[in-house]
Amino acid sequence: MSNATDTATTSFADKVKDRFKGVNLRQNGIFLALIGLMVFFAITTPNSASITPSNISNLVVQNGYVLVLAIGMVMVIIGPHRPVRGFSRRIYWRGRGNPGGETA
Repeated sequence: MSNATDTATTSFADKVKDRFKGVNLRQNGIFLALIGLMVFFAITTPNSASITPSNISNLVVQNGYVLVLAIGMVMVIIGPHRPVRGFSRRIYWRGRGNPGGETA
């Protein structure tokens, strides 16, 4: 068979599978969920009011402190600094002796 016949007989599902073959859903699943929610609310709200620039701006302004806290928490969790467990242990044992043999 020729190559043209093979491409004509491939189904839409096969094309979609080939397109998303390299996509890791564990890493990109949250972004796909966010896009799905945005599409859902854009369809269900009148005049697509949920995706207007003024609404997105209001969401960012009203939840700015949550964004700052979340970014800070992510930096602490995945940062290459001293582990949080060791830091909290050192604060707990400050002034109580040195039972773990750690130096302050």
